[in-house]
This record gives sequence, C-alpha cells and structure tokens, in this order.
Amino acid sequence: EDSNGIEQENRTDEEDQEEDDEEGAFGISLSSSSSSSFVSYLCEDDVEFEPGDLRPCSVDDPDCPYAECDVHKELCDICHTYCLEPDDSEQRRFHRIRCKKDKFFERQYSIAVEQSCDKVCGICMELVMDKRPREQRFGILPKCMHVFCLKCIRNWRKVSTLNPAVRRGCPMCRVVSYFVCPSFVWVENKKAKRKLIADYKRSCRSIPCKYLQECRGPCPFGRGCFYQHTRNGTN
Repeated sequence: EDSNGIEQENRTDEEDQEEDDEEGAFGISLSSSSSSSFVSYLCEDDVEFEPGDLRPCSVDDPDCPYAECDVHKELCDICHTYCLEPDDSEQRRFHRIRCKKDKFFERQYSIAVEQSCDKVCGICMELVMDKRPREQRFGILPKCMHVFCLKCIRNWRKVSTLNPAVRRGCPMCRVVSYFVCPSFVWVENKKAKRKLIADYKRSCRSIPCKYLQECRGPCPFGRGCFYQHTRNGTN
C-alpha cells in the first residue's frame, strides 16, 4: 500500500479515469495581463448606436467606461496598455504588482518550453515536442525525473502481464510512482514539480469520481481518490 493506504493493484482504474480527463494537462500557465486594448476612433455625428453599445471616448467625458483607454488613462510601462488611473494610486499599485507577476510567469513559461524541446521519451525514444500536437504532453512521475510522453507511460502502466510493482515502477529506474501527472511542459525544478502535482490534484477534485457517477459501487480508493466524491450532488 502507498502512504494513503491505496492498493497498488487498484491504481489502473484511477488512471483510466485520468485518461478520460486527459485534456486537462497541466504546466506553468501563461496568464493574460488584461483584455484587448481599446482603440480610439472618430465617428460622425449621424452614426447610430444600438442599445447597449459603448460610444468612443472623448476628452470631455467625465466617466470612462473602458478598462483600457488611451484618452483617459496612462500607459503601463510593463504591459504597454493604457490602463492606469491617473488619480487612483491604489489601482496603479495593484496593477503593477499583477503585471510583474504576469511577466514572471511569462519568463518561467519560456524557460519551461525551452527545457522541454530536447526531451526524449524513454520508451518510444522520440522528442516529445516533435510529436503530433495532441501527443505533445509529458507524463510526469512523482518519484523520479525520467522523461516519458504521456501516451507511452500510460500504455506501460496498463500492461496486464506485468507484475503490479513493475507496472507502477519507472521503466528506467523501477522506482514506484502511484500516479502520472500530465503536463504540457517538462519540469526540472523540484519546487515547480511539487506545484505542478498539487495543481493537478486540485483540478481533479472538481471532477466527479466515475465510480459514484456510474453507480459502480464504492470507490476503491476511498479517501485517497483524487476525484470529487459526490452522489446526487451531495458530498
């Protein structure tokens, strides 16, 4: 049994559920700092506006309805959008904090993508990022740092003729990992890997457990299951 008291033999079913939801691969997310920029334009007096349409700004308008406006707002030197309120120091401060955070994650994402480009799957021996777009995903094993594409490592862990301990072990070093974390990028840093796995588990908790959804009886993983345990909307 692993630290959660989950039998090794039962892990195949949970990975089947992971494969059902495999579109939710993880990685360092690249967040957008703001919406698309406002573009000012001139309009003739006889242009008609539909109800609910926002008119273009003019210097004389007391209340600007736009989040970004090159007429009423100042340019942020980090995200290069006109979004800073001239008379609101708190808004300016919080926006700059958010922008710096976004830039940090952009750099982290770029580093992660660069580190991923030369990674070769230890099973199929192909560059993971050279595969078809749908297959450009890594299968991260929590207990070791060997590289596998998601498809190959999941197929390995489904081979019924192998002993469960071998099936759960890394094909390279045999260290046992009880689940596979899907990711769009490869992670070298241990701290980044822990965060990736924590984000994956947190995302799984929002997905209903298939055993309860399909009325297949009690979940064999009990409290160790990553997925949401609800029946008819009740915890």
